[in-house]
Amino acid sequence: MIDISKVETRDYKGFTFALERFADVVEELAPMHRMQWAEVDERMKVFEFRPNYPAYAQMEQEGRILQFVIRKSGALVGYCMVMLFESLHTQLLSAQEDSLFLHPDYRGGFMMVAFVKYIIHVLTGYGVRDMRVTSKTSNKAYVLMERAGFVQCAKQLVFIPEVRHAN
Repeated sequence: MIDISKVETRDYKGFTFALERFADVVEELAPMHRMQWAEVDERMKVFEFRPNYPAYAQMEQEGRILQFVIRKSGALVGYCMVMLFESLHTQLLSAQEDSLFLHPDYRGGFMMVAFVKYIIHVLTGYGVRDMRVTSKTSNKAYVLMERAGFVQCAKQLVFIPEVRHAN
């Protein structure tokens, strides 16, 4: 399990990247989670946004999620939730991005690339051997992931019965 108190922060052009406890920042995250949900692909909006914060807190206690944050003068302006798991194929520690968001007022430039590289540094330092991220077709997040060193090795498809799909 990763000891959050031993993970260094990183300063980047007036912003601070850090690993913090989800349980300590959930109240700050909630409004930003709603902002992020407003940006999801229209097809996903058939679902009501109902995050299960108690489950996230439980997963954190079990060492299965990590909450990375971006702060500006102490205020939360961005985040990345990462889920940890042991690969059933390789028995190695792996990570999957659950959510990645930066407040629109702070977008542009290369801060998110630096943030993702910070996350990679922390995770690999604790033995994570592969990391997976998703990128919605409605944005260009894949470009920043490629700049951070990720390569496309699969395509993720979603089937939602309530949404009409072209054949």
